[in-house]
Amino acid sequence: MTTMYAALLRGINVGGNRKLPMAELRAVLEELGHTRVRTYLQSGQAVFGAERGDEDTLADGLARAIEKRFGFSVDVIVRDHAYLAAVADACPFPADSLEPKQLHVTYLSRPVTADRFAEIDRAAFRPEEFRLGDRALYLYAPRRTRPLQARRRPRPATPHRGPDRDDPQLEHRTQTGGADGRRLSPPQGPPGPEVDHENGARMGQDRAPVRAYRRSMTTDDAPTRIDFYFDPACPFAWITSRWLLEVERQRPLDLRFRAMSLYLHNLGNELPDWYRALVDKSIGPVRVAVAAAERHGEKVLRELYTAFGTRIHEQRQEDYDAVVADALAELGLDADLAAAAHDPAWDDAVRRSHEAGFEPDSGGYVGTPTLHVDGTVWFGPVLRAVPRGERAVRLFDSFRTLASDPDVFEVKRTRTGGLSFD
Repeated sequence: MTTMYAALLRGINVGGNRKLPMAELRAVLEELGHTRVRTYLQSGQAVFGAERGDEDTLADGLARAIEKRFGFSVDVIVRDHAYLAAVADACPFPADSLEPKQLHVTYLSRPVTADRFAEIDRAAFRPEEFRLGDRALYLYAPRRTRPLQARRRPRPATPHRGPDRDDPQLEHRTQTGGADGRRLSPPQGPPGPEVDHENGARMGQDRAPVRAYRRSMTTDDAPTRIDFYFDPACPFAWITSRWLLEVERQRPLDLRFRAMSLYLHNLGNELPDWYRALVDKSIGPVRVAVAAAERHGEKVLRELYTAFGTRIHEQRQEDYDAVVADALAELGLDADLAAAAHDPAWDDAVRRSHEAGFEPDSGGYVGTPTLHVDGTVWFGPVLRAVPRGERAVRLFDSFRTLASDPDVFEVKRTRTGGLSFD
């Protein structure tokens, strides 16, 4: 049975010295035989699936593979989904009443005893506070976060001394990571099939347990309801969906995935031969998605769409029957759902889901992706690449501003450059 893990790397860069691009990190993990690999921004943090094994062994294997490929050594910590969820649940500070930026977690390579922890002069860091967890250090920073460097308390007849730089248990930084520590900002999933963690589902690629922790620290603002209509074959829908998942890590969203169909959308249209071939075979994964939603509920679409899209767009698999079979196996869904891909009996259900995305006034689609947000229906935004971090949120806020204006109905410009799924 596959278990989801987070790999936390220290001291790597995406440029200059010790360069380790995230695309190459994903490649290394896949070459090791791991599945459902995702990286988080450009952070050196990844989520992957593997057969249940020893975390230290997995970390050592990744560290060796990186050194062999890139010529430098990297400290790696690997933790499984259950551990990360437990760390989030055990937060000793009142997360519900604090801002996300006020809470941080540093991960340690091994446990720190209470006696050793007591030697740190915590008063020296006030008003910051920190608490010891299971191979983790929780930090509450009420004003701003500055590097946290642990210091021992002065011992009798011994001058005060700074941190022991040879002791990884007593030096750690919340912002940049310290001698064997990691901060709490790993993939959220990427990091990820996205999964309903509130109901105890497995850790996703884009939505790791840390997401649940960060969500618990958001304000009490009501989440924005977004219905996202996708066809697994559409690359633009894929990019837009990854953007929304990025926003969801930082803003309260009620994000729901719905199936639409390029096949139905293009019925009767004259299309180039290559696009007609794509549209004709696109109906298969959509039928399977609708069948899975009928059997397991619509929440399954988030994770299933990610499994489909990863194979179609990022791995460039063209055999959609294989895509369907592999995705169902990865998620532990019933293999007999694959038969729906070639069963027209599902077309009525596909049509109902498709037509639910229609714009009420016009009675049709403008295109894919289609978003229902704040009571309005939009085609797009169509993106060339996935916005990350604060840029993703700024774009979302701008989009909502435009979407809320009753007189705005179209914004468009010429597209240049190829698509990027990183």
